[in-house]
Amino acid sequence: MNTTGLKIDELSVTIGGSSANTSVLHRVSFTVAPGEVVGLVGESGGGKTMVARAITGQLPTTAHSSGRITIDDEAIAGKFNHTHSAPEILKAALCFQNPLTALSPTRQIGKQIVDRIVTHSGVERAKAAEQALSILSQMGIRDPKRRMEVFPHELSGGMAQRVMIALAIACEPRILIADEPSTGLDVTLTRDIMKLFRDIADKGQQGVLIISHDIAAISATCNRLMVLYAGSLVESGPTDYVLKKPAHPYTAALIDSVPTLYHRDDYQGPLQGSMPQFSAPPVACPFEPRCSFAEDDCRSGSPPTRPVSDHWTVKCFHSESAYLDKYDQWDDTAVARNESTINTNKIDSRTKVKKLIELQDVDIAYRTNWGRSSKRILKKISVTFNDGESVGIVGESGCGKSTLARAIMGLIPPLSGQIRFDGIELAKQSPRQLRLLRRRMQLVFQDPLDALNPKLRVSQIIRDPLTLLEMTHDEKNTSIARTLGRVRLDEQFSERLPSQLSGGQAQRVGIARGLVIDPELIVFDEPTSALDVTVQAQILGLIKTLIADRNRTYIFISHDLATIKDLCDRVVVMYMGRIVEDGPIELVFNKPSHPYTRALLGAVPQLREETTAETVYLKRDLDEAATELIGCALAPRCPFVEDKCNMDQALREISEKHSVACWKV
Repeated sequence: MNTTGLKIDELSVTIGGSSANTSVLHRVSFTVAPGEVVGLVGESGGGKTMVARAITGQLPTTAHSSGRITIDDEAIAGKFNHTHSAPEILKAALCFQNPLTALSPTRQIGKQIVDRIVTHSGVERAKAAEQALSILSQMGIRDPKRRMEVFPHELSGGMAQRVMIALAIACEPRILIADEPSTGLDVTLTRDIMKLFRDIADKGQQGVLIISHDIAAISATCNRLMVLYAGSLVESGPTDYVLKKPAHPYTAALIDSVPTLYHRDDYQGPLQGSMPQFSAPPVACPFEPRCSFAEDDCRSGSPPTRPVSDHWTVKCFHSESAYLDKYDQWDDTAVARNESTINTNKIDSRTKVKKLIELQDVDIAYRTNWGRSSKRILKKISVTFNDGESVGIVGESGCGKSTLARAIMGLIPPLSGQIRFDGIELAKQSPRQLRLLRRRMQLVFQDPLDALNPKLRVSQIIRDPLTLLEMTHDEKNTSIARTLGRVRLDEQFSERLPSQLSGGQAQRVGIARGLVIDPELIVFDEPTSALDVTVQAQILGLIKTLIADRNRTYIFISHDLATIKDLCDRVVVMYMGRIVEDGPIELVFNKPSHPYTRALLGAVPQLREETTAETVYLKRDLDEAATELIGCALAPRCPFVEDKCNMDQALREISEKHSVACWKV
């Protein structure tokens, strides 16, 4: 059998609309060889997903396409006109972006995988069940026999992603395509999923195409990187070459926008502007309006694709420009500089601090429909947040970060313990008193578009919190205009609906809604997790300006440790409802003490090999049935576990303002 892999020649796609056409792909050409992992990166709206849908025959019915796609030298039949036969579709399988919406919610996962095998392989169901069990085991799923019987809603995000991959490889495709496989996953799960794709390529000699806007997450896995901008492939080459010395200014801007744990003197600031949309293939360089190095030839003609070196191409007139020289050598002193500048706190320790929020021995459990408490989500949480601090709360998905944020806001009553805001115990307040207190605190939600009322205009959304204050109509309008300016949105945005906003614009509106009543506390719940790296950089720059603007307390909930390092004075590390480390940001990040903190930091994807501590690798994911074990919660996964770890581990101070819940530290 011929195994030459995937080859795409001159693929162009235009989608018809009611008023105008949209040209989404422009003469895209590339290959994916057997056993190779290739990354396709770029901002949202650039056409990445459309490439995947073209390969798998899932283009919209209004799409018109041209070009040629072959897998193992066999052309995909029908030229994308939705007349593929089943064997042809099986040449490529697609792992969708959100596995929980792609899996059938009413059927057990084992039956879904067995059906896939029976349909496409023709084996008996008993034999298919054995194969399904073997595939789940290959995916690193604990107790696969039991998992065969569960429904999708019973799976964690990482487990659901593994099941999605199992469904795809059950058909034994020659090409596996993963669309944003790391979106919504924390750093440890992302590392495991990326390693899984690498193993599939190495052991099964399948070609793997990973589509992502997170360059750092996929760079360690991919043999090659391809950069797509506004439907045009602007750069393609070996991963190391592209990262160390990008040949296209857009690639350089993407790399510059990736948050890093380490200081960078050469950071140029976030890429401004937004990606254009075309009704016809562009006649000039599509990146020209956003490029600081554009010249007349960039505006008058489309640059050709030309070689930089072997297997490395770029679509740019001026890729040899001097601005790229900074990527020749990475600053090797970055780690040393960070170690030498460790500070116990960015807030002067001589300044008397005021306690704004206090939690003492707080337990929280969600209640069932029958009023009973389920298993505890937060366990014996004792922590203080001071006035003027910027504090990050980090940990894997499901560790209780968002629950802690909602408890601080008084949205969830504690099962036991006390939560005080400025000395006021929240559990003893009436609903009216809590409403008055919320004048002083605001929450910015994770998904900006889901958090905004789709029927209200931006001005109405920002006006809503002002009902907590006694203000005239004109005063409210003035406050709305002033707040829009603070988040760098023109007044013209005030009449737009959320559906008319980009992700970054919607997040700015969410921040404006939180700022407009000038609260003493703002809690950000994953403020950039749903955004591209370039938009993330813009939002983070805005938040840093706000932090410097007023002595307000900020709490950031995130699994993005690089973002937390950039924004916060202090970090609180959580694991399974417990706080395991709490201390100044630079001290914890440069010299982590708890094994879990070290594991988290070691799993952060980096574009270059930079580290200040030996990486700790945890054992397999903890089984949910073991979450109520007595003693250290990390013990079942910790490589340093000893008998003494079966005792409860309370936070204890090991140095000034630095506490750790581990007896070995």
